[in-house]
Amino acid sequence: MNQNAKHFELLFDRLRNRRSKWRSLLAEKLQIARSALVESQCTRVPIDLAQLARYAGVSDVRVVPLAIRGRIIKDREDLIIESNRDLEPFHKRQTLAHELAHLLIERGDSSALPRASQNRQSYGGSYGSIEKLCDSVAAEILVPLHWIRDQTRGTRPSLNTLAKIAESAKCSHDYIAERIYSEALWECTFLIWQLDGNGLKVIKSFPAEAGEDTHFQQLGSPAVLECFARREYLRVKGTSAASGKPTHNELDCLPLGPHLVLEMIV
Repeated sequence: MNQNAKHFELLFDRLRNRRSKWRSLLAEKLQIARSALVESQCTRVPIDLAQLARYAGVSDVRVVPLAIRGRIIKDREDLIIESNRDLEPFHKRQTLAHELAHLLIERGDSSALPRASQNRQSYGGSYGSIEKLCDSVAAEILVPLHWIRDQTRGTRPSLNTLAKIAESAKCSHDYIAERIYSEALWECTFLIWQLDGNGLKVIKSFPAEAGEDTHFQQLGSPAVLECFARREYLRVKGTSAASGKPTHNELDCLPLGPHLVLEMIV
């Protein structure tokens, strides 16, 4: 990629981040995470979370029985991160990245991340807002934006490409789909379908409202059923006349298991 294109990407990011106090705060915290990745020499994907944890001052990372996904505890002078042993491997990584996000963006500044009882007006310092912020920082830790831009730039949208990105980053397919959608890296819609005794249903989508859109459901259902039957990656043309005029879309379908299919509509 030439330097002019990279310059315009960075300029776009800065302009986008000025649109609201929330985006401005998020941009600030994302930059802290990016600096931490460089300073800890965790710049290769998949990110070495154990090394990043040591950089953040964590003495031990434990997988234990928990009623929650994860937590940070202090044992005398030691910082310990615990994650629920029942989580799937990727969700353990995601939980660790989320807890590291808490530590990184609070480091050296106890007021940097407002608690529910502090500075509620800054961006709505509720528990939910804090968790949302840390989820976004965790996504940058697991799948750095500059890296996934390089993986998708100039490529034709494809679930085969998405699957390779997910494997490289040690992330789930739906996590990468959400990252691609949220950063507007491809112009497409993602739907995750489940097949059960009552037939097909959408259990997650990016954007969220697409899961309720009958146009997307009518467009994708036949291809999704075929993908379930063949249990392999499928790329087809879809046609729908929901708006009165026929439309033609490319549909990618990828099995995620015996009862789940990820569909991408371009």
